[in-house]
Amino acid sequence: MPGTRCAVAVCSNSLQETKKKNSNISYHTFPKDQKLCHVWINACRRKDKWNHKTSTICSVHFLENDFEVDLRSQLMNIKIKRKLKQNAIPTQHLKEKYLPNVLTNTLSSRQVRANMRENATIVQSLMLPTQENKDIAKEDEDKVHEELPTLINESIEHKYQQLLNDHDKLKTKYKHLSQFNRFQKNRINTLNKKCNILSQKFGEQASQTHILNESLKIVFSQTQLQLITKKKKKVIWSTEDISKAFTLRYLSKRCYIYLRNKLNYPLPHVSTLVKWASRLNFRQGILVDVIRIMKIAALNLNSIELLCIIQFDEMKILSAYEYDKKNDQVIGPHSQMQVIMVRGIFKNWKQPIYVNFDQLITPEILSEAISILYENSYNVVACVSDCGGGNVGLWKKLGITIDKTYFLHPNTKEKIYFLADAPHLLKLIRNWLLDTGFILSDGCMINATPLKELLKVTNTEISVCHRLSQKHLECVKAERQNVGLAAQLLSHSVATALIHYKPGLNQVLSENTGHFIEVVSNWFDIMNSYTPSETLCTKKPYGLNLEDQNNCLDKMYKVIYSMRCAGKNTLQTFQKGILISIKSTQLLFEDLKDKYNISYIVTHRLNQDSLES
Repeated sequence: MPGTRCAVAVCSNSLQETKKKNSNISYHTFPKDQKLCHVWINACRRKDKWNHKTSTICSVHFLENDFEVDLRSQLMNIKIKRKLKQNAIPTQHLKEKYLPNVLTNTLSSRQVRANMRENATIVQSLMLPTQENKDIAKEDEDKVHEELPTLINESIEHKYQQLLNDHDKLKTKYKHLSQFNRFQKNRINTLNKKCNILSQKFGEQASQTHILNESLKIVFSQTQLQLITKKKKKVIWSTEDISKAFTLRYLSKRCYIYLRNKLNYPLPHVSTLVKWASRLNFRQGILVDVIRIMKIAALNLNSIELLCIIQFDEMKILSAYEYDKKNDQVIGPHSQMQVIMVRGIFKNWKQPIYVNFDQLITPEILSEAISILYENSYNVVACVSDCGGGNVGLWKKLGITIDKTYFLHPNTKEKIYFLADAPHLLKLIRNWLLDTGFILSDGCMINATPLKELLKVTNTEISVCHRLSQKHLECVKAERQNVGLAAQLLSHSVATALIHYKPGLNQVLSENTGHFIEVVSNWFDIMNSYTPSETLCTKKPYGLNLEDQNNCLDKMYKVIYSMRCAGKNTLQTFQKGILISIKSTQLLFEDLKDKYNISYIVTHRLNQDSLES
């Protein structure tokens, strides 16, 4: 195979053996330059006929300086492909005694000696002292001696000229880089000045933004400010934001939509409120999520507006199975639902906080509800219920009597006054009056007879009580639970008609019944007042005409305490409820006046009509 063996006469290195031994020897073809190629041919000292165009010389015959340095391969630890410089000349190991036996280092001593004998024979045959060979050798030797210095000088001069050119190029490049460096320094200085100016402007804007945010915090929440300043396109509304949004939505849906869509006021979308409400936990027991909303709402109320009354009642429901889709459970069947609602006494707000089925209110449940409300800033000062059997049992467990109408707050140990629902008491008075009648302390009888006689007079051409009708006296089924009918029957107009007209044969009975109804009417007006603008003292909120109102309440207290239902020897439950309510109302007003300096109490908020509406 051409070019696989070194062309130097005394060298036995071959490409095949080099690969086998993995030796770091490279093979280089003869240069194309004729003068340099002739020097290479002479250096081979070959006497046989051979073709230098297909031959190579191994790297053993060159100096290390004859090879180009490949820094990239060395730095990256890549296998170096050795390349000779353009003017490289083989000058090493051209005689046999200087030739390093590179490929025989790993051979056995016997093989080494055999190879040496073979190489010696070949060299001797090539070096036979024929006249022709002597002439050629002498001629070649003279040419080498003549041309070698010239080639070396030309190579050095070429390198020197190349270095000068490189120096000029580097000098020019350095000049350009120096100019570019000065330009960049000037540019950096200019940019630094601009940055300083922008920093000052940004600092001023940041200061103004901070002042603006501090001013807007009074009106807007942090989430709303993020939308206003466009820091965020989408936000996660806080519980406080949702609570305020619910309040505004409760006041007016049209107003809410107008503020949000027309005035671009930062408010949650209505669908967000719906989704948020759907996640509220309304399971049985204390409504924790509702309490959490109330806590946020309490931040906007003062201490007087946080005074509240607890109302509770049981409601009859359809006994059936219901499926709770949200919690994936079946509820029921139940017959009764117990609800606890808390209501503001001096602020018009109300909120259910407890729901359960077939469960009577116990002192423990009531105490837990009061404690949770207190922990969330709400101060319970009174409780109200009707005279149902379960509620009366609770009165006894709490120690409520006509002499002790309060129990102690579980946290503050302050008095919490108990009241019976005035509208419910009015219905019971009406029912007992129509069913059995009453016996007063002086032994006088009061019953429905004068009312029936008055109805006969009313049905004539002269109507003294135009609202009075037969259904007021019959009161069957659901009508017995109608507060409106009871209020119309036991009203001031009916009492006045009985006193003045004295219908029927027994005028004393009619007059006594009229006076009794007058006392009951005044009591109910005081216990169910609505607005301070009323003209009658009994219809004004309790406390505005305190002396006259207390006189009416004291008179009612004496009448109820001393009278007995026909056929009964003891006070009935509704009588005890009236006495407890009168005393609790008076004591509650005195207590709140001393602590909060109040002027009056709108007493209809002490009833549980909001729970039933």
